[in-house]
Amino acid sequence: MGLNITKKSTAVATAPGAFPPSAYDYGALDADIAEAAKKAASRIRTRTQDAIMQNGKDLLRIKAKLPHGEFGKWIKAEFGMSNSTAQNYMNAAELVDKNPTVAILPPATLYNLGAKGTPAEVVETVSAKIASGTPPKPAEVVDLITKAKEAKQATADAVVTPEQIDKLVKDGKAKAEKLKAKAEAPKVAAAHAFNMVFNGLGAKFGEFRALLIKSGDPEIFFKLVKSDKGQNA
Repeated sequence: MGLNITKKSTAVATAPGAFPPSAYDYGALDADIAEAAKKAASRIRTRTQDAIMQNGKDLLRIKAKLPHGEFGKWIKAEFGMSNSTAQNYMNAAELVDKNPTVAILPPATLYNLGAKGTPAEVVETVSAKIASGTPPKPAEVVDLITKAKEAKQATADAVVTPEQIDKLVKDGKAKAEKLKAKAEAPKVAAAHAFNMVFNGLGAKFGEFRALLIKSGDPEIFFKLVKSDKGQNA
């Protein structure tokens, strides 16, 4: 996997004041209780983050060694763990190993940021915000991911692939051929009708032609069309 198994990935998380500001309102508590709660929260976050990183690394190592299809059975039998939970831990471990600064983010945010579908530019943006001393809130990270995915999808939709171009060309040719056939249909029908008359009358065709010319009737064609078995309609 190429995963670094040193402690560097959790060093940022254990630094004083490294975690993003809490959303909890400690102002409603007595000062001593608020201070105790803050310290407990910091310890719990640090232990939780460290556990996720270490568990994720272990899961990655063992998954690489187990035969195909055995990993899910193993985590279920040993920990009652689902595939999605294990994947979250592994994604978070890989993410923090490559981007140590994001280790200060809450677990759920790490899971979102480490998910396979998260655009790389979002990770870069979040890392830059943390480095500048303004770590984003969980909701902000979700919003960044959502907007990046929408922009990526819009770009993909706007791009015309070679396959799509070929299809458009083929469809255009097929449509053009249909229109051409439709336009030439009267000419084809006329030629066919002439051949039927010519072949049917044989030697009398000349006489038939002379009679048509002699009649001088411009509506003779319509009379022939409307006739039934050679009788005028």
